[in-house]
Amino acid sequence: MSRTELRAAVDRIESGWAVLRVEEVGEWLLPAELLPEVPREAMHLRITLEADSEAEESTRERVAELQRRLRDASREEGRA
Repeated sequence: MSRTELRAAVDRIESGWAVLRVEEVGEWLLPAELLPEVPREAMHLRITLEADSEAEESTRERVAELQRRLRDASREEGRA
């Protein structure tokens, strides 16, 4: 499974938003409540991005089922 790890520092908190300086990426805004503890300026974070293949497969199955139902409904409508 592919995984990317980024490093960031909290630059400041503005109206409930944490402004993060993410190395080699730039500035990100994140609701401060999502941080693992009470955010503070200069707090350092590790951010891990990982593909979720189980959720992806579940989504593909759900979309395929919806597409099948739409095709079936369209065929039924064409017969009427």
